[in-house]
Amino acid sequence: MPKIVDHDQYRKELTQAALKVFAKSGYANVSMRSLAVALGVSTGTLYHYFPTKEALFKDVMLFPVELGSEQIPLEIISLPLEARLKALFDFIQAHEANFQVQIQLMLDYQQANGLEHPEAQEISRQHRQIIALLTGLSDEIVTIILSQILGLVLLRMVEGSSQDLFVQAKPLLKWIGEQV
Repeated sequence: MPKIVDHDQYRKELTQAALKVFAKSGYANVSMRSLAVALGVSTGTLYHYFPTKEALFKDVMLFPVELGSEQIPLEIISLPLEARLKALFDFIQAHEANFQVQIQLMLDYQQANGLEHPEAQEISRQHRQIIALLTGLSDEIVTIILSQILGLVLLRMVEGSSQDLFVQAKPLLKWIGEQV
């Protein structure tokens, strides 16, 4: 009897495992063959799920966004703005290690492929989209929020701060509340 495989679930498992490989070695230093070996699958299996390394990398980078859309309940949209922003920052803080890896990988990817690369732009667009969905704010303010998130996570990587992320973002969030 053939083994029944949930292809979507298996793709997610490969994506999550690939995140660790990319994090350890960097984007530029990983080939599809070395990924397949590290993941314990054949190269053909990897190409079945991801036609290119860029496609796999895109899924790796969007994994936290997908995770967020699964873990942050849609009822949050009906909450006041401050509660929605708190939920967003709480989620980022709970998954901060993944976001730190994402920042490192994105910088590595940008260095290898140039600053204006379609995959990088798509990843940024997806991040903006989830923030806009959760907050209901304008594109300009969503850009400011994303910049704050990236800046704080990067600063926390450098300085090792353990202060609550929402508390660190409070001055900006107060300003946003005054704008809407």
